[in-house]
Amino acid sequence: MDAKAVLRVDRCLLCLPGMMTCPFGIRTATLTERATMPMLAFWLQIASQHMPSITIKGISVTLHERLKDIARHHHRSLQNEVIACLERYAEQPPRSKAELMAEAAKLRGKLPPVDHDLVDQYKRSGRP
Repeated sequence: MDAKAVLRVDRCLLCLPGMMTCPFGIRTATLTERATMPMLAFWLQIASQHMPSITIKGISVTLHERLKDIARHHHRSLQNEVIACLERYAEQPPRSKAELMAEAAKLRGKLPPVDHDLVDQYKRSGRP
């Protein structure tokens, strides 16, 4: 087996076939390493690696159901779907202040004009 073939099969048991890198940061074993390593030792090696976690509290039932539906559509667990969403978000380059200001100006341009005198009149009506 050549080096490219080994790279293609190097993955942890949690990842999908064909993935080149483990999204969980687990060091993968080659087929040769797996063949020589007892299965229990292999899983202990994976379990001993530090995998940070995040707990998300207080999400709405609607959001939870939407995430579950999306996860089901992508054939993922809810946790793996949330990780995929976070990875997509984290890969986006940060937007500059100038970009954000230009987008806000563009959105403001779509709003109808405001009659400030009329707004002031409404604010004062009903007040002593």
